[in-house]
Amino acid sequence: MTPLIVRLVGRRARLRWLHLIIGGALLMPYFLVGTVAVGLYAPGTNAFTSLSAQFSAFGYALPMAAVTALLPTARPLSAATARALCGPAPDRPLADGPAASRQARVRSAAWFTLHVGLGGVISGMTLALVPFAVFVM
Repeated sequence: MTPLIVRLVGRRARLRWLHLIIGGALLMPYFLVGTVAVGLYAPGTNAFTSLSAQFSAFGYALPMAAVTALLPTARPLSAATARALCGPAPDRPLADGPAASRQARVRSAAWFTLHVGLGGVISGMTLALVPFAVFVM
């Protein structure tokens, strides 16, 4: 196999894709609460069929995920998941314990929010790709 194909479908790429899919799964409760919020604030729209309502629900979900990530257990769990699936270099250790300072908590919340945000997008694209490919072929 060529190096480009190995980079796209190799073991490391699949594990990192799985890491993003887990981020999308972690986003789902927040997205559902965001969908309810969109339904409350815009009662005339169908939050499941309107693209703007779905983007609004996504926008509501990310701050909720960021607030949840400020909890002390979020950082060790995120680090363990990244260590298991992303395979960081051994000479670059990840933070294991709870954040000691406010800046560390905010930084952890930002990384968690980025993880669930990108994971939600990648999960949605993955779920849409298979039916699209079947329909086109």
